Amino acid sequence: MSARWANKNKFHMLLHLPKSIKQSGPPSLFSNKKFESFNKLLQLASIHTNQHSPRQDIAIKCFNFQSLRLILSGAQLTNNCSGQTLHLPNVTQCFD
Repeated sequence: MSARWANKNKFHMLLHLPKSIKQSGPPSLFSNKKFESFNKLLQLASIHTNQHSPRQDIAIKCFNFQSLRLILSGAQLTNNCSGQTLHLPNVTQCFD
């Protein structure tokens, strides 16, 4: 087997693609759901900007979303300067 054979385009598979998509959904490499959910966060962050520095406003709001996610998941944070580790309590345990 040569590398040329392994990289050969298999156009015959395109005939079976519609049936495969109907049975199991879109191929994972072509899915855009992750981008769409991130785009939703950008839209939410850009609604209430002061229009003087929208990039900075969006970056701060994305940082706040990420911080909230870390706090709610009970993350372990390490200060790179001091080496101190902070263990956040798992907030979701109160719902058990």
